[in-house]
Amino acid sequence: MVQLLTDFALLLFVPLFLGVLGLLPTYGGTVVIGGLVGYLLARE
Repeated sequence: MVQLLTDFALLLFVPLFLGVLGLLPTYGGTVVIGGLVGYLLARE
């Protein structure tokens, strides 16, 4: 039963993980830069 759940979790997780990895260079970069700028502006 545990093995079945693990396999199912991997089936769901792997495509999501790969999708996130694909998004990181484009979307993640924007978020990180935006976050840094926001942080610096808030600190002033």
